[in-house]
Amino acid sequence: MSSILADRDRLLIELDREMRRVSSQSVMFSQAVAERLGINPTDLECLGIIGETGALTAGQLAELTGLTTGAITGVIDRLEKAGYVRRAQDPGDRRRVIVQPVENVAEQRIAPLFSSIGDAMAAIVSRYSNEELAFIIDFATAMNHMTLEETAKLRGNDESGSDSELRAPLGDLTRGKLVFATGASDVTIHGDAALTDLYRALFDGNPPNIQVQDGVVTVKHQHRPHFEWSSRSFGDLKVNVSLPWQLGWLMRTVGNVSLNTTIPWQIEIRAGASHFSVDLTGMQLESLRVKGGASQATITLPHPVGTMPITIGTGASQVTIHRPAGVPTRVHVHKGANQVNLDAQYFGAIGGEMHWEGPDYESASDRIDISISGGASHLVIDTTEQ
Repeated sequence: MSSILADRDRLLIELDREMRRVSSQSVMFSQAVAERLGINPTDLECLGIIGETGALTAGQLAELTGLTTGAITGVIDRLEKAGYVRRAQDPGDRRRVIVQPVENVAEQRIAPLFSSIGDAMAAIVSRYSNEELAFIIDFATAMNHMTLEETAKLRGNDESGSDSELRAPLGDLTRGKLVFATGASDVTIHGDAALTDLYRALFDGNPPNIQVQDGVVTVKHQHRPHFEWSSRSFGDLKVNVSLPWQLGWLMRTVGNVSLNTTIPWQIEIRAGASHFSVDLTGMQLESLRVKGGASQATITLPHPVGTMPITIGTGASQVTIHRPAGVPTRVHVHKGANQVNLDAQYFGAIGGEMHWEGPDYESASDRIDISISGGASHLVIDTTEQ
């Protein structure tokens, strides 16, 4: 018996050591990528944000990263000199200068740096059966939840709540708005009928900064670069060649945000969203907007009051939208789509726009209007009983 316990102690020590190595090697790999590109890690982080948003001002980039405008000017100068970005006049306001990525340059230079690690990842994954992969995913999920709870304990003296949770009072507010200013990843958003506060949130990993003003709850993450240049299939498993999956899954920030259900809400996610779930059953939703696209997302919509606009930006992939049965709905997919399931209808490749309108939509007072920008793939829109 003692030898068995000794073996377990040894294994636990080795597990702890290897997990720490995964975390540190992720940081070191990012450093190596930056060095090969001739930029520093901060420049790489900013390049990742610009790549996600497409174009933004220096002030907006400073807000997203937490850097000063002076530091951001230096970052932009270096990235422009290296050929990754360019300054241009804002077509909507020619008094402003925006920073935009140089088309295809980042992908052409960065993708080859991930080719080798993608092949290495394929070799590692091929050693495991589906059951073993499911076990690994279960372990990673449990670790994320454990870290969430431990982070809450460390925040025991946080002024935002005596029970270690981030929250804000409802007060006399009559409506709310939830804004993820720097995108959302590994986040669950839902209504809580028992909640008396405006919102309640828990995050593990690198917790975000949350500010509340006039009912607007703004969540700002400390951004990390997140590149997904290609994907590889290993039997039934498809793996994106992305830094967080390969090296940084222990560093992910997993969040859970609960919203008060007694007031109507607007939800806006800027710079895209991935691996997220939104269940707004029993809530009054005024609008949901995801700028920058969404991937691996599940959205459950409530019954609408008036017209409920749902807008998802370019590049939506593996997105499922559940809407209440019997609610008049219009769906507009812009500029092409691939593999779209709309109730019982299946659409393969769609070259142009796809417009679908359910019965009685035009005359309905309560209805759902779903708009998805170009490049949508593996999109499911169906109904559910509520």
